[in-house]
Amino acid sequence: MITRSNEVTPLVFGGALLGVVCFGLLIEISSRTNLIKWVYEHETLAAGVLGVLAAVVTALLILWQIRQQYKVVNDERERQLVAAKSAMPLVIAGLHDISIDSFVTSLDMCKGRNISPELPELDPTYVEALKVCIEHSDQALQKSLSKFIREMQVQRSRLSRAISEYKPWPVYKVIQNQSQQNAIADKATLTNGGYLYSSALVVMMVEELWGQVGPSDGHGEIGSRASRIENLFIFQGNEPPEDWPLFIGHFQRTADQFH
Repeated sequence: MITRSNEVTPLVFGGALLGVVCFGLLIEISSRTNLIKWVYEHETLAAGVLGVLAAVVTALLILWQIRQQYKVVNDERERQLVAAKSAMPLVIAGLHDISIDSFVTSLDMCKGRNISPELPELDPTYVEALKVCIEHSDQALQKSLSKFIREMQVQRSRLSRAISEYKPWPVYKVIQNQSQQNAIADKATLTNGGYLYSSALVVMMVEELWGQVGPSDGHGEIGSRASRIENLFIFQGNEPPEDWPLFIGHFQRTADQFH
């Protein structure tokens, strides 16, 4: 269905002009030939020819209308996607802050620190902006963004459950872990529900959003998740990677499979 005046006008005036031209041609041909006599003598055939011509013209007009409608839909989709992407730098920056807070909270909990952890608040407008991108993007980007939203939901669910059950370690266990170069905390990450793994993975996925929906002149190429995990511990967690060999090794072997 055509809904805009600038789409209806060409169809109306084009049809009217075509009708006037055809009518004039018929009159001219009739005046120079025995067309009218032939029509009277072959009424059935003439009606069939006119019917075919009318069907052809109608089909062409319908195809043109469908093509115009697809163009309108695609143009609107492109405008919506451009508008959504224009807000992405703010959205990605907000998601990055939340993901880092979640990762740091997860690290503190893994080491049994004497804290009262809280789940970082997620602004719902961030998710809505991503959903707009999903709605108006191509299939590959839709799949990637949907996967990110699912993983973020899994991460927040795991961390929320871990927070609700969290109890700081007794002093003796903290000292024991320190004396063993964090071996107790590192080993526990493989069996404690995966909230640290999910938190680290979401940080990586947020960084990858720049290349997917961020500005074209934004961040450059980033490395694999396996190559970035140690820097995450150093610069965001203030933790030496050598204190987390089991976790980091497991992450490096598996994280890039989630692409």
